[in-house]
Formats: sequence, C-alpha cells, structure tokens
Amino acid sequence: MLGTAHDTSREHGWAVISETATDGFMGRIGESMRQLAEELGDGPQRRRITSVSAAGFSLTTQLPPERQVAWRSIAVELLTLLQARSTGLVITVDEIHAADRAELAQLAAAPSPADDEEPTLSFRLCG
Repeated sequence: MLGTAHDTSREHGWAVISETATDGFMGRIGESMRQLAEELGDGPQRRRITSVSAAGFSLTTQLPPERQVAWRSIAVELLTLLQARSTGLVITVDEIHAADRAELAQLAAAPSPADDEEPTLSFRLCG
C-alpha cells in the first residue's frame, strides 16, 4: 500500500520520505528533509574562511557547526523550495502503532499552507 503511494507520488514529481515509526523517526525525517532541501537549494554548508595572513601566508578555516534539525523550520524551507517547483512532499510512516506519542505530536504540528495555496505536504500512515 505505501509502495504504491510512493510510486504514484514520484510519478507526479513529489518528493517522498519513507520511515518506520521506531524510536527517533522524527529526527530521521528531519534529516531527510534537510538533505532534500540542500539538494533543491544552495547545497550543504561549506567550510568558511575565518582569517587570512599575507606575509607568511596563512589561511584559517572553520567547518560549519553540526545542524540540529528543527522540524518546523526545515519543513518550511523544504516546502517553500518544492512549492516553487509546483510540487510537494509526501511523508509515509509505517508501523504507526509503535510510535512514540511525543514524536507523533511533532508530526501532527507540521506546517500547513495558507488557505489560498495548494497543499504541498501529504502524510500516509500505516500499521
């Protein structure tokens, strides 16, 4: 059932994230959304130059800090990128009966489009 939803969604150009409701599934969904946003946007954060010296030539760089995935902010970023392409995101979660209620509450708090916009986020829950 979920496989058919994945295939149909992809045929219509929607991005698909598929998860199983084991511990930490919201973190994994957030990481998948971040990766999709990087692919569709400006790419991942890169090393940045923090100082330069001229005479003895020196260059200091810094790696970006690890990003803590914030569900709502990354969802808004990704959905905005997808809306610009006239498409959306499908999130499927299998084995929902085993899900942690706190994580389900996070999933339920997903950003919704404005009333005059087409929906760009769809959930399919199973099990």
